[in-house]
Amino acid sequence: MRIPSKIILCVAVFLGICFLIGTAQFFAWKNYIPPATIGSTVETEETDLSFVTRKWFDSYTNSLKGMNVPYDWRIHSASLTYVMPLEQPGYVEIGYAMQPASLCLDAVSNLDLYAQNGGYYSQKVLYWEQIPGGWELSDVLTVAGYDLMFPSHEMQKENEIAENTHHYLPDAENEETYIVNDDTLYVTYDGGITSKEVPNGYDLVCIDPNGIPDEYLERGSYVVSPEFTGFIGYEDGSAVLLYSLDKGESWNKSQIAPGYKALSFLSMTENGCYAAFATDRALGNDYYGAFHSDDLSNWDLVSMPEELLGHLSCAYWTDGGTGYFADGMTGYAQEPGTGTFQELSIQEPEDIITQLGYNPFHEIERFYEEDGSLYMVIGQGADGDYTKDGQLIQALYCSDDGINFYFKETISDNPVEAG
Repeated sequence: MRIPSKIILCVAVFLGICFLIGTAQFFAWKNYIPPATIGSTVETEETDLSFVTRKWFDSYTNSLKGMNVPYDWRIHSASLTYVMPLEQPGYVEIGYAMQPASLCLDAVSNLDLYAQNGGYYSQKVLYWEQIPGGWELSDVLTVAGYDLMFPSHEMQKENEIAENTHHYLPDAENEETYIVNDDTLYVTYDGGITSKEVPNGYDLVCIDPNGIPDEYLERGSYVVSPEFTGFIGYEDGSAVLLYSLDKGESWNKSQIAPGYKALSFLSMTENGCYAAFATDRALGNDYYGAFHSDDLSNWDLVSMPEELLGHLSCAYWTDGGTGYFADGMTGYAQEPGTGTFQELSIQEPEDIITQLGYNPFHEIERFYEEDGSLYMVIGQGADGDYTKDGQLIQALYCSDDGINFYFKETISDNPVEAG
């Protein structure tokens, strides 16, 4: 069968275009010059070096993205994990995460990254000099290099961490809870009269990849009971379950799946143990997965609502195994063993809306069961300002059928900082 000449011509043109594009790409990569760091400038009248640094970082990392950047330099995403102006004028320490666009190890080396907890990170000290109309990046140092120049830096960093580490009193509403004291995680079953140490618990549960402690564990992220006590920790790029079945006398560790420290959720039910946590991270977003185990050793992936895979504000499983997933004011219930989800119906707090002119509650924070009813706590998010007696207020909802939630009352459900 003879192929029409028009088809042959079209194929030839297509292949020619592909060849030209490939050739142009090859020469673009071959002649690629990585963006400069030292000598780069930021045009701004702002004098806050944290602002200057963030603006420079966005510009610098954006220049490492796109088809014209070869894979040994190209990144998929980047985010600052901290920006800390230092004692010496003009110096700023930064920590950041970068995700190379491919598995090319040259990119990790070229960008001076190190692998930790399943991601790639780095730390640098930048030195800024003010110039007409903005700032110039005059030097880039390693943290160790800065420490050699200014030996007081390590003490300053330790002081910064100490000042930014908040210590909290034990949960006064529950005798069975956790306690953090002197960089150690404990559990108590009698309101703090006695306690048991969680071996290596502080490092695995409370410390983020940059070494910054977070000593407040969200309710719903752990379980403390005589029959089962568990915490989700992070080690070598994986989420692990630290658990005890004998009131903290002995502890075991079970590896669940690859994971990153972010909001975590844990439930123990009649149908086994459930956990939800961030399994991937890109462009500053955490992507979640949920897992189930019958034996606390083998874990299976559990289906989740697709629209909530990018972020969870809450996940909870009832004693009967019904799963609840939420982000903001959107919540779903999942019957045990099914992939079917039903959206929750949440009544608005009409009296409060009448009083304030708006609904201040817009983030589902947790669920819990009590006396045969299911309760939901809805908070105000990071920008909340509705208070009573100096305490931030949450809304308590109740449901008898697990789907329709009615407003019950306002509560103050906040951690109390230790004096």
